[in-house]
Amino acid sequence: MKKLHLKVVGVVASFFLASWAWAQDPVAVSLSDESGNPGDTVEVAFTFQGNGESSGFEGDITYDDTDFSAIDLSDCLQGSTASIDSCTHPGGDTTIIRIVLANDAATPLEDFTGIIRFTIDGGATAPQTIPLAWDATSLDATDPAADVNATDGSVSVQEGPQPQLEFTPVSGSTLDFGGQEQGTTSDPQSVEVCNVGDSGTTIDSISAALTGGDTGEFSVDDSACTGATLGQNDCCTVQATFSPSAGGNTAFSATMDINTSEGVGNFTLSGEGTDGPAGSVSIAPNPYDFGELLTNDETATQTFTVTNNGDAGSEVTFDPASLAGDTGEFSIVADNCNGQTVADGDSCTVDVEFAPANDGPWSVDLTVGGTDGNGDARQDTATITGDGVSEARFSSEPPPGGVNMGVSAPGGSLDQAVTVFNEGNQNLTVNNCTETDPDNLFTFTPAAGSINFDIAPDASNSFQVSCSVPEPGTFSASLSCDTNDPNNATVTYNFTCNGRILEIPTMQPWGLVLLTMLMLMIGGLSIRYFRV
Repeated sequence: MKKLHLKVVGVVASFFLASWAWAQDPVAVSLSDESGNPGDTVEVAFTFQGNGESSGFEGDITYDDTDFSAIDLSDCLQGSTASIDSCTHPGGDTTIIRIVLANDAATPLEDFTGIIRFTIDGGATAPQTIPLAWDATSLDATDPAADVNATDGSVSVQEGPQPQLEFTPVSGSTLDFGGQEQGTTSDPQSVEVCNVGDSGTTIDSISAALTGGDTGEFSVDDSACTGATLGQNDCCTVQATFSPSAGGNTAFSATMDINTSEGVGNFTLSGEGTDGPAGSVSIAPNPYDFGELLTNDETATQTFTVTNNGDAGSEVTFDPASLAGDTGEFSIVADNCNGQTVADGDSCTVDVEFAPANDGPWSVDLTVGGTDGNGDARQDTATITGDGVSEARFSSEPPPGGVNMGVSAPGGSLDQAVTVFNEGNQNLTVNNCTETDPDNLFTFTPAAGSINFDIAPDASNSFQVSCSVPEPGTFSASLSCDTNDPNNATVTYNFTCNGRILEIPTMQPWGLVLLTMLMLMIGGLSIRYFRV
C-alpha cells in the first residue's frame, strides 16, 4: 500500500483550502495479483474507490511488457459511470496504461471494477513475477483534490506441466563391455530413455550417435526410439554393441550421445578386444620326394592336405599357396585352399606337379597359409624334391625272372617270345648276353652271343626261345644280358619247359567214357577217308 500525496491543481491556493483538502478522505485504486502459465491470458482487476467528493482521477500503470504477447484494455473501464473515461497506451507505449476519469464538479466519481487482460508469451521465462506498478508521479484526484492510496498488482508466470528427462543408467555413466573376442559381437547394453514429468507432457526427437573415439568398434541401435513420442512415464531403449577388430587385450572407447527434445545424455562406451581361438596349419605329406622322372617326358602330381590343427573354434582363411625354389620344374596345378575358411580339424588340398625340364635334383618349398580369427598369420611349409633324369628304361614281356614255357609231350617243342621295351628317353642297349643250357635243349634266336639291341625311346625289339622236350621231366636254361639302364644293369631270365606223357585214366568210369568217345571220333574220320 502506497500513501501518495495529491497533485494540486490550480493557480491560487490558500492555507484554508490546503487545510480543508488535507482533511478529505483519500481516493483508492488497486490492481490484483494474478498468475498463469506461458501462453495463458490472465485477467487483472482494476478497482476504483471514490471518496464521495472527488470528481476526477488520472493515473499511470507501468510494467515490463517483454513477456506479454498481447494486452487487452477493452474491459478496463467496464464498470465506470464517469462521463469522461479512457484507458489507453499513451503515445502507443505498451509499457504504460493511462487511466483518466472525469465528471462535472458536482458529481463525484463512483466505485467500479474493470478488467485488464494480459496474455503471457508462450516463451516467457518461468517462474517469474512481473510487477504492475502505479507511477506515483502520475496519480491525481481532483475536484476537490484528495490523496490517492494506490495498491500495485502483478502477473506471476508459473511453470506449466513440464516433461522430465531421465536416463537409466544416468547420463555420464560408462557402458563397459569388458573383454570381447576379436571378430565377434558382444551382447547389447541398453540405456533407457524415459519421461518422468507431468501428465500431458511429451519428449520426442530422440536419436543416438557415436561422436568420438573408436567409433568403428561400436555400433548403436536407436530404432526403438526413433520417431517415438514419450508421454508421461513412457520409455524407449537405445542399445549399443561392441565388435573389436583387434585382440591382444586392446582397449577401445567411444562416446555415445542420446539427443532428445529435452536435453542430451552422454555415455562412454568401453571394451577390450581379446584373442579368440588360435589357428594352426600343417601340410602332409612333408617332406615329399617325387623320385626320378624322365626329363621332358614324365610328369607326376601329388596332393598335399592342409589342415587347421588349431584350438577348438578356430578358423583360418587361406591366401594363395606359393612355391619357392626350383619353380621351373614344379607348379601348383590346383589350389583348393585359396580363399577358403577352414575350421579346426578340417582340411583343404593343394596339388603340385613335378615336370622336370632339365636333368638334375630339384627342390621347392610349398607354403600354404592365411590368417586366423585373431588376425594372426598361420602357415606351414613342405619341402618337395624330385630328380629329372635322362636314361634308358628297360622292361620286357615276360619280365626277367622265372619264365615257364609250358608242357609238351616227349618229342615236342615249346616256344617263347620275349619282347624288350625301352621306356626311357635315351636309347636302350642290350648286349653281352650269355646262356646256360646244361641239357643243350634250348635254342635262342638270335643266338645269345648275337643279341645286341639298340632300342630307341618308346621302341622295342625281341628274341625267341625254343625248348625241345626229349622225355618226361623239367628242363631249364638261363639267359643273362647287360643293359645301360642304371636300375637294371643286368637282367636274367630263367626258362623252364616240361615234358610229360599224356595219361588216360581207363580204370575210372569217366576214363572209359573218354576212351569210347575218342574211338568213335577216330572211326568216323576213317570212314570219311575211305569214302573219299
